[in-house]
Amino acid sequence: MGAAVKYRPLDGCEARIVGAGNRAVITVHEGRRPERRRFSVGHELGHWKHHRGRRFDCRSEDIGSPKDDSPFDPERVADQFAVDLLMPTFLFQPAAGRLGRMTLDVADTLAAAFRVSLTAAAIRLVEVGPAPAMLICHGPQGRRWFRRHRDIPDTMFPHRSLDAESYAQDVWDGKMDRSRAAKIGAGAWIDRRGADRYEVTEQTIRIGRDTILSLVWWHDEAQLEAELRVARQG
Repeated sequence: MGAAVKYRPLDGCEARIVGAGNRAVITVHEGRRPERRRFSVGHELGHWKHHRGRRFDCRSEDIGSPKDDSPFDPERVADQFAVDLLMPTFLFQPAAGRLGRMTLDVADTLAAAFRVSLTAAAIRLVEVGPAPAMLICHGPQGRRWFRRHRDIPDTMFPHRSLDAESYAQDVWDGKMDRSRAAKIGAGAWIDRRGADRYEVTEQTIRIGRDTILSLVWWHDEAQLEAELRVARQG
């Protein structure tokens, strides 16, 4: 693509791209993990592909942000380019299907295979994996962000705060760094009347001192089908 990559100490940004004509130089902070550096390169290549002629000094929060901003935001466009480059659907989806289960352990395996972070692989697993699922991130103030599978109605949201009976609460309390995959009433996770009539499976991992990541998925899609019927009637 005509872009050279350099790894250097950077102050105030995670990566940047400067280009003219058909040539560009991408500089990536050398102090980051290899998986992070790879994603940053993919992100800057996305800018080169879609925003050529503009200079971008991308901060850490600009690259790989899981927040559901406008898909037309230049940083999200660059992120999607990186995702498609590093975890193309035609490779990632069959790999996820062969592993069969929707767990963070599977996301770990996929992260290693595609040389990306666990968070990036888990988001992709939710997007194109074999079962409807949500990925929810919590911090000290409650829910920070979440992603849901395309088959989950957009009327269904996870709670902003952790349920005291959830295994995620045990991880947050420091009783463990990773919970096992276990079934729980959907009402512990889904902010919807009648959710307790259904079950989901949850698994949570600590990804930072004050950050946990939870994968929640449905084996029986009856709740999703019921929600879709209500949405059509309303």
